Amino acid sequence: MKTIFSLFLLSCLSLNTFSQVNSGSNTYKPVGRKDTGIMGKIFSAVDELPEFMGGQQGLMNYLSSSIRYPADAREKNKEGRVVVKFVVCTDGSLCNEEIVKSVDSSMDQEVLRVVKAMPNWKPAKQNGQAVKTYYTLPVTFKLRGQARDTSLPDAREYLVKKEEPQSTEPEEKIFYSVEHSAEFPGGMEALQKFLNSHLKYPVGAREDGLAGRAIVQFVVDRDGSIKDIVLVRDVPNSGFGKEAVRLVNSMPKWKPGTQNGQPVRMYYTMPVTFKLDR
Repeated sequence: MKTIFSLFLLSCLSLNTFSQVNSGSNTYKPVGRKDTGIMGKIFSAVDELPEFMGGQQGLMNYLSSSIRYPADAREKNKEGRVVVKFVVCTDGSLCNEEIVKSVDSSMDQEVLRVVKAMPNWKPAKQNGQAVKTYYTLPVTFKLRGQARDTSLPDAREYLVKKEEPQSTEPEEKIFYSVEHSAEFPGGMEALQKFLNSHLKYPVGAREDGLAGRAIVQFVVDRDGSIKDIVLVRDVPNSGFGKEAVRLVNSMPKWKPGTQNGQPVRMYYTMPVTFKLDR
């Protein structure tokens, strides 16, 4: 059975943010390593948030290529959201990883394994100085084919397919994470302007007052061309997914990702948000 993971990235929530989370019938004890030697204040809110090297796209790529749906959980049709909290230290290293909302022991351990294997982050800053800060990361395990929750939280959302999309050149490696990520010409600001100016709100969705987010994944080839577009999330009966795919198809060539100084093929996952004007 195929599986997907939806990864909701929530930055720097307070230490007590999840102390009152109701996990239903699940009970848990914090799981993870503790650094009892940590000295100094650990911030919950900072001027500059900590960041995975490569940004949120890099973090998404890392999680996409690293997390494996535990076999026993899959066989038991276990689904749910595991929430892990950790500290990003002043040197960018991670410590004090703990599960603050549990679904299943095997899922908990898989999330902890992947977080503990992460490379150093860019640390948070307060008044221009690097500081320690909390970071909370929910990871939702969901089996393909089951009914999906189409509600859209306020936090930035990513949906990542576990299996790699079929490529027109399967014999050539396609990267999830590279030294320099693929980029829309002009950068993120230019990409947002392109989406804003070219997006055509589906008539039916507008008439029905629908809003939401479609998510597409595609390959940026070595020459910057876009290939192998896959719709990985849609809002039912909205037309958002069809419009998101059309937008991606209409894009100009990108600046390709590079690894060891050479252009490479890489996956890129992009949310397209549809929001009605008030």
